[in-house]
Amino acid sequence: MRNREWVLAGFEETEGFFGHIAGRIRERIILMTNDRNRRVLREQKTVEVMVAIYCHGRHGTRDDLCPECSELREYARRSLDRCPFREKKPTCANCRIHCYKYDMREKITQAMRYAGPRMIYRSPVLAFFHFLDGFRKPQDKKKSVR
Repeated sequence: MRNREWVLAGFEETEGFFGHIAGRIRERIILMTNDRNRRVLREQKTVEVMVAIYCHGRHGTRDDLCPECSELREYARRSLDRCPFREKKPTCANCRIHCYKYDMREKITQAMRYAGPRMIYRSPVLAFFHFLDGFRKPQDKKKSVR
């Protein structure tokens, strides 16, 4: 699907009940896509959901993320876009290269520790894939292929 990013971007603008349904559809598209970057897209969606769970639970936001969590989400998205492993990527906790700055790594760790157990109820499919991805073996950077 060539225009997948454009199609997925349209789902983010929908609110309310249809926004929830559109989010689920978007999640399925990401999981089923045959693109080279499937793994990275799924990881981005997982991080987005985890940061949202953390922000809503800890900071008491309802619909939108607070500025601090929005910054964390965008930072994580940029880091995943630049990941040298791409499809062969392990979870960030198991990676030999730490792309995050120290303070951002502390924030994302805190968010994931809070949101991890709650992911099972919010997005069980992503939680399952993230659990499976935890068993991936980290590779040397020299062996990675873009």
